[in-house]
Amino acid sequence: MKHPCSHRKGIKLLLCIFGKLLLAILVGIMLIHFWFYATAPVYKFAEPQPFTGNSFYNPYADIDSSQWKKGNFQVQSYAWLGLTNGRKNSNEAIYELYKQLGYDIIVTSDYQSINTFGIDSPAYIPTYEHGYGLNKYHQVCLGAKKVLWRDYPFFPSLSQKQDIINRLQANNDVIALAHPALRDGINFTDMKYLSGYHLIEVLNNIRFSVQHWDTALSNGHLAYIIGNDDAHDISNPMEVGRACTFINTSKLDQQSILDALKAGKAYGADIYMGDNETFAQKAQKAKHIGYLKKLDVKNDTLRIWLSDTAAEIRFYTKLGKLETILRDCKHGFYKILPQNPYVRTEVQLRDKTVLYLNPVFRYENAVHSNRSLAQLDEQATLRWRLGWFGGFAVLCLLLLVIRVRYKKRK
Repeated sequence: MKHPCSHRKGIKLLLCIFGKLLLAILVGIMLIHFWFYATAPVYKFAEPQPFTGNSFYNPYADIDSSQWKKGNFQVQSYAWLGLTNGRKNSNEAIYELYKQLGYDIIVTSDYQSINTFGIDSPAYIPTYEHGYGLNKYHQVCLGAKKVLWRDYPFFPSLSQKQDIINRLQANNDVIALAHPALRDGINFTDMKYLSGYHLIEVLNNIRFSVQHWDTALSNGHLAYIIGNDDAHDISNPMEVGRACTFINTSKLDQQSILDALKAGKAYGADIYMGDNETFAQKAQKAKHIGYLKKLDVKNDTLRIWLSDTAAEIRFYTKLGKLETILRDCKHGFYKILPQNPYVRTEVQLRDKTVLYLNPVFRYENAVHSNRSLAQLDEQATLRWRLGWFGGFAVLCLLLLVIRVRYKKRK
């Protein structure tokens, strides 16, 4: 029979080993993130320019109004052994619930993990939500080929935020800035200068970021809308079937869906939800949501046709300025003023659902994409890196001196 002291010694030894292992992991994580910050580039940013020109780009010019597909690109499932928020949601339950609510495109965006559920379906889109910082600077990565583990989790600078977008470009077809307004993850200065992404998650069950969108558009960034539930608990009716994206595509395959999103052939919808609304009520209401039939620009006049009479049609321009409201109409128009760099339209349906349309914007010769304002500042980058590695060297030397003196005292 073992002595009780031997048993206690065994427990202490295990705790000691576990403590050292945990300490080694923490030190490893700290060193990795030290490397991320120490090697981060520093950019200088040109001043943005608004959309200009006598021509208008209309993303809805050649849509087929019978081909609207309802999609959601943000919902979390059980991942990472249940450590992340989404642990209650199985892939099968997500698929069945969203099908019940009339969704054609159902995409799961787990944190730092590409979900492979439904990989054999043509409509499968490999996706994940990048980012693990405290301030929620996240990106929804669509058409993802691999996960980027680099991030700046503590107070990232504008240059570091731009660096993440640049790094994501290599392995993702579409990059969407996720919930910019959440925890001030992206402020208005960021929206003025950041580039290289395709979409902004303007509508999110947690936060709406319409002002961030208008800031980007007002500074000449061609950024289209995406709307998502971003549900973490699909058993809660208040988290599901609220914000979505309608995409105009005749084919339900990955490339067609992503091409339509990048071309702006989509709009976001904030689906009105009554108190204590059940999933059955949601499913029934989803069958009768009004939709965009046509939008064109003739000379300098934007014209819009809807499937149903709207309570309001609202036209917005630079910095989100409300220009005109039309009430109780199925068709409307707005004469674009010379000072309007872009015009975007919101449609409030009679059931209080609101459709957020992509903008019509000016261009001169060729339609530009989200042009980059960032240029590597080599001297500032060198100073930044020397500062970090120099500081690390001084810290190591200081610790070495303290250790030597401690040993001498013993």
